[in-house]
Amino acid sequence: MGISTPSLWDIECTDDELMSYSPNDIRRFCQVLSLRPSELLGIESEASPVTATEPAAFIHEHCRSRGITIEQFEDTSGWYVAKSLDEPERLFHNDCSVQGIQHICRELAVDWQRFILGL
Repeated sequence: MGISTPSLWDIECTDDELMSYSPNDIRRFCQVLSLRPSELLGIESEASPVTATEPAAFIHEHCRSRGITIEQFEDTSGWYVAKSLDEPERLFHNDCSVQGIQHICRELAVDWQRFILGL
């Protein structure tokens, strides 16, 4: 899976350790394990998946409707997203962890599991 033995041990022995990895890492782990990301993370949702380009639109709309800047959104969500707005795939690579996706989604009032379904 391209990770160290101690990291694998952490994943196996620590609840929610997978949340510290990027969505792209989760995809890679799933390829090795022949699982879907929703299976790996225990997600049982019938919600529609979110594509890689939708987070940028959600964030722009959220900021516009609340009259806040991207920087203010970053402050409240706790994650830097400005670069991902121009290159939406960045959010799924190494700019953000699954935990970061959860925080961003909480701020957007969007179910974070929909992002995992879109992987």
